Amino acid sequence: SGPQSFLKSVLVNGLSPVPYIYWTLVTGPILVRGWREAAVNGIGFLAGFYATLVLGLAAIILVFGIARKFGNRFNRIMVGISAIALFCFGLYQLWLGLFGI
Repeated sequence: SGPQSFLKSVLVNGLSPVPYIYWTLVTGPILVRGWREAAVNGIGFLAGFYATLVLGLAAIILVFGIARKFGNRFNRIMVGISAIALFCFGLYQLWLGLFGI
């Protein structure tokens, strides 16, 4: 089941349009602009992007690994707090989008 689950997750992630849309519309132009200024800018952007991604995911894994030791009640409370924080951040983004800075 392990190798089959891994293969399924690779397939799902490979067929998802989200990374392609993100790299085409957001990150790609930033990378190209940086590369045109100086190759080190493009390489630095890529290195920073992937370092942030990997270290961020490692931190999330570490936090949830530690949180599991506190029990289900603690985890439910933390998920609730996270949901409220995400909702508030979404409202803030809507506010900025509708009424400017």
